[in-house]
Amino acid sequence: MPELNLSIMNHSDTIEECLKPWLKTFEAQHQVRIKLSVLNWATAWSDMVKMALHGLGPDVSEIGSTWINNFIAMNALEAFEDSEISNLGPLSNFLPAMWGSEAVEARQQIRAFPWLAYTRAIFYRTDLLQAASVDPSTAFQSPAQLANALERLVGHGLVAPWGVSTADPFDSLHNVASWIWSAGADFVSADGRHLLFNQPQARAGIRAYFDLYRFMQPQDDPDIAFRRGETAIIMSSPQLWTAEVLNQFNTPAEISQHIGTALPFNAPFIGASHLVVWKHTRQSRLALNLIRHLMSAPVQADFAIQAGMLPSRADTLSQPPFSDANFQMLQRALHAGHSFPSVSMWGLIEDKLGQALIQIWRDIFSQSNPEIDTIIGHYLDPLTQRLEQLLLNQI
Repeated sequence: MPELNLSIMNHSDTIEECLKPWLKTFEAQHQVRIKLSVLNWATAWSDMVKMALHGLGPDVSEIGSTWINNFIAMNALEAFEDSEISNLGPLSNFLPAMWGSEAVEARQQIRAFPWLAYTRAIFYRTDLLQAASVDPSTAFQSPAQLANALERLVGHGLVAPWGVSTADPFDSLHNVASWIWSAGADFVSADGRHLLFNQPQARAGIRAYFDLYRFMQPQDDPDIAFRRGETAIIMSSPQLWTAEVLNQFNTPAEISQHIGTALPFNAPFIGASHLVVWKHTRQSRLALNLIRHLMSAPVQADFAIQAGMLPSRADTLSQPPFSDANFQMLQRALHAGHSFPSVSMWGLIEDKLGQALIQIWRDIFSQSNPEIDTIIGHYLDPLTQRLEQLLLNQI
């Protein structure tokens, strides 16, 4: 019996068990054995670079959308013609932002297939904001308005109304992106040759993000504090709401019934994970059949919510449970949001920058009166110099 190796990302502690029933269905239909492995986001980039360099590893993998161009440049991904993917259905079944404009408009060879969608959004307690006379329709339109709303909540007796992760580098990077974009700045130039995140405009956005330390406590998982009623406003992923839909944490009704969702400054981060077939596979046709199965509407509808993500299929997003009000707001983010640049070396840049953001948080909360600008410069200035040199060397 042939065997296919599939790797997915570690979206949750139970993610492997969630996918296994769908894999068993495929195994029975195609008389194949699927060997499943789960990779951690923290080490997946370096693991996959090794796969690409040595031509060893899984046949099919779930990868972050911003990594695709790096692996295409390494000639590590199998390409498929339009005729080979026709039975996926119309590309219009999938959110255009998940494919990328080139694939939709030109129907070029496709090397990566959108599977799960992701965004960062603001979740807030409607009752607490109302009690503090904070209007959610205006509170999240700019960083200044958010800071003003937090001031009002403190004045109403909440000691630490704000919550973001201070320990996860990817969450921190996804969060701060909204502050950078709202400042009219970006991370990298369009040609991928120059870093912009340490320029004055971007630094102003980064400073505004970290200055909100005044309204928070250091947190590994702000979702937990939010469900306990300890915070009023947090930045989180769709996983917060999928957990409520699945009733995974038995959040008290006085909290779960008063959760609202908003887009941060109309500039939310959006991302996606894609399924790819590695060029070293000897079973590309069978691997593509597995991708077709995983991208089908029933699998996406079930697996996305279990993974705390959103389906990449527009038709699936129109059906329950994704049709409720909070999911609808998260879907708006997928149309209004921004993505990280798909440029060479972005995988390395996001890894190093994410780690720097965590160091900044640690320094801020280790000091009684932190100098925010000094701390940011201490980490971003040398990091920018090192990464700029690497970019120059690859030109």
